[in-house]
Amino acid sequence: MTLAELKERIDWFALHNSARLEDIEVCIPNHKGGMGGTSVTRVKSANKGSDWDSGKFMIFPEVDMVEKPQIQTPTQHKRFKDEWGNSDWRDTGEMGG
Repeated sequence: MTLAELKERIDWFALHNSARLEDIEVCIPNHKGGMGGTSVTRVKSANKGSDWDSGKFMIFPEVDMVEKPQIQTPTQHKRFKDEWGNSDWRDTGEMGG
């Protein structure tokens, strides 16, 4: 997605919805599941990149988000469990779940 495409979606939303933009929270779905609404991580900020990232517009989550690998074999499962443990994400500032 380009910044122009993102702006186009935001502009369309603003034009076709009665909600006040100040009341709409910007979030990133985190696919952690749970009951109710989509589990999300809040966005802390967004800025244009600089130096090597000058061609990017970056959205920064409130907490770090890491892509978890697909578990395919018992060895990979053990390596995943050793690395990630049984950590509880509920106290990390993420919503939902």
